[in-house]
Amino acid sequence: MNIKNFNKIIWLRYRTVNNNYDEPRWHIDGNYNINNMTIEKIKNQKKIIISLIGPGTLILDCEKEINEEIDNKLLELYETYPRYDKHDNLNIENAKKINDEISNYLDSCHIKKLENFNGVIYNIGLYHKKQMDSSIHSEPKFDKPRLFLALVLNEI
Repeated sequence: MNIKNFNKIIWLRYRTVNNNYDEPRWHIDGNYNINNMTIEKIKNQKKIIISLIGPGTLILDCEKEINEEIDNKLLELYETYPRYDKHDNLNIENAKKINDEISNYLDSCHIKKLENFNGVIYNIGLYHKKQMDSSIHSEPKFDKPRLFLALVLNEI
């Protein structure tokens, strides 16, 4: 595979210890705007994530039917409780409300915490609010500094 043939975003993020994610913030990543492409061209985006140092991302592993139910519920809740304010800052109170609303679904899923240097590739996006195969995940509790590598590709 020649990565030059794909539109991509790569980033390395460092986070210090904080309590913003002491409780998981379960969510689906929206599509990433790469080179002002149309929604049709970004509808099959994938994300590769690896935690290099510190706590790993939490991945919700559910049966497909439960995953779809949670996806639908999250889309509904995002309308009621916006995750970000007008300055693009995370609204912690709304994130807690969303978690409370979906907590009863979590009992039927397995939560996997990625170990350092273990990665995962998953679907992202809310293509016309119908992307029902996106990964539900959360940032971990930041009780240690974290170095995180991510790559978004339009198609692979």
